[in-house]
Amino acid sequence: MSACPDVSIRQATLDDLSTVAALYGQLAPEVWNVVRDFPAILADPNAVCLIEEERGRPVGFVTAYIRTTLSCGRMLVVDEIATDRDHRGRGYGQMLVDHCIEMARERGLDCVELACSVDRPELHRFYEGRGFEDRRMRLYTLFLGED
Repeated sequence: MSACPDVSIRQATLDDLSTVAALYGQLAPEVWNVVRDFPAILADPNAVCLIEEERGRPVGFVTAYIRTTLSCGRMLVVDEIATDRDHRGRGYGQMLVDHCIEMARERGLDCVELACSVDRPELHRFYEGRGFEDRRMRLYTLFLGED
């Protein structure tokens, strides 16, 4: 699916745990949960985790879930997407997003949804350039951590 012959996108395996932790660590200061949660993501039949490689070296990953809602129907929800900081701005993220869109089409899904931080206008422009629309919704989270 990649436009560049040196870039491939494949299903992740447990062997990719350190790769995902390293790439996720470029987005978030805490990665302790990656070791705990990555195997569960891979085991979830509704989850998709993909690794993007250039000449066999990891440059990005995406996790997404297939779910159904009454408001939007069957959708692919992109949960995390990361491109290695040394490869940003060169089309790798675009290839991952395009791959997710094509995968959703192939599976007959109704839409692709993702959330993006409100203080990342460069990402807003990126996603809008891929055809995503800002629906002016807020994402609320209640963390159920240890007390």
